[in-house]
Amino acid sequence: MAYSGPHKLLTFGGGLFNAAEEWSCGIRFSGSALPTQAMVNATVAPLKAFFGGVPPSFMNVSSIAWSKLAPQDANGLYPDGTDAMEAVFGSPQAGASSSGVNYAPQTCMVITHTTAKPRGKGALGRVYLPYPAAALGSTGLLGTGTADGFLTAYRTLVLALNAITDMGSATVFSKLGYTNTITGFRAGLVLDTHRSRRRRLVESPRTLAL
Repeated sequence: MAYSGPHKLLTFGGGLFNAAEEWSCGIRFSGSALPTQAMVNATVAPLKAFFGGVPPSFMNVSSIAWSKLAPQDANGLYPDGTDAMEAVFGSPQAGASSSGVNYAPQTCMVITHTTAKPRGKGALGRVYLPYPAAALGSTGLLGTGTADGFLTAYRTLVLALNAITDMGSATVFSKLGYTNTITGFRAGLVLDTHRSRRRRLVESPRTLAL
């Protein structure tokens, strides 16, 4: 199956636990204009502002360190003769909190992209962000203020990315051909997991004979 047409894929990520592990996310943008260096460089300031902001806050052992903008054809491949553009990012941006809670590196704050389509294929998208600095309550849930803070900051980020010249609009693309512009965001109060973010740490098990 294929996407509905050409578009761009923005990926961004960095380190967890001072780069002992890594994280990354991606957002697709409508429009067939090919990425330029100016376009991808323009993503750096809003990404750094989002990651280093308070509220919400990420732990300072996490960072955002890179972004990349890739042209995509209808098959999700680079069109012939094109390549991804990598931002001149400078130094990584660490999270703002030094006094919050450290969770396992695979623990994530998930934000769902919503569209005008209420359900079905291509209606929703997701990004798995690093874990927040906030503690869980006695019921195992995040506070509503934490979720609301992330939603507000993430909305500001996406609006800034949408405003980049020739970037297009943040959009949910399905390989079944469905394309829906992102119109809102949703964040649950339960932290999620992303197994691939626990690949590099050495387990170093301890043993005890019976």
